[in-house]
Amino acid sequence: MPGPRGHFGDSGGWKGLIDDAWAVSNALQQAYPQLPLFMFAHSMGSFVGQGVVAAHGAAYEGVIFSGTNGPPPFNERLLRTWAALQKIASGGRAPATLLQKSVFDRYNKPFGLPANSWLSRDPDEVRKYNNDRLCGFDLTLQAWIDLLDGRIAQGSVAFFERWPRELPVLIIAGLADPVGDNGKGVERLLDRLREADRPRVTYKSYPDARHELTNETNHEDVTADLIRWIGGVL
Repeated sequence: MPGPRGHFGDSGGWKGLIDDAWAVSNALQQAYPQLPLFMFAHSMGSFVGQGVVAAHGAAYEGVIFSGTNGPPPFNERLLRTWAALQKIASGGRAPATLLQKSVFDRYNKPFGLPANSWLSRDPDEVRKYNNDRLCGFDLTLQAWIDLLDGRIAQGSVAFFERWPRELPVLIIAGLADPVGDNGKGVERLLDRLREADRPRVTYKSYPDARHELTNETNHEDVTADLIRWIGGVL
């Protein structure tokens, strides 16, 4: 029986999400075997993508992570505890409304109205997000637990040692993106990759840019940088 929207699964949800993402890449690889395979993974998808690379990284010519973060800080571990306590009271399929609101409110606090201005400096993009019923809905409590467990598991040097050593990796980040802790979380990710001796990592940051780099006011520069990097890898 299908679960509610925003629910990865009653159990094994994080692995299921990684397996689903890999299934898309695998289908593309089977359909177009003559073409090089790249991954672009953004936001929560960047954490899923990190898991895909650990399991199937040899399949990719290169990978790009956008709106990402490194090993989780202490506050994310506290969120995991909060979600687990709420799950005891309400069940895993209940929407994590209060938890998610607290996270998004904290993201948006430096930017003010309208809601979700942390996504982009472009008000039209924020408006489109706010008016789209398929954007911004609550994850379930179990999905938040899955996400945070995944984040914690992906925080060790040993996890990044599972990535192919010579895989080209591009990390792009807005320095006003709260998901990446305004660049500090991305630096934690770069530190882990250096500790794991993954040498083919490129980092490109954009001052004042927020979370959705491909929907930002400087999106043309971002797109040009992505195309240039892919061309260099090829």
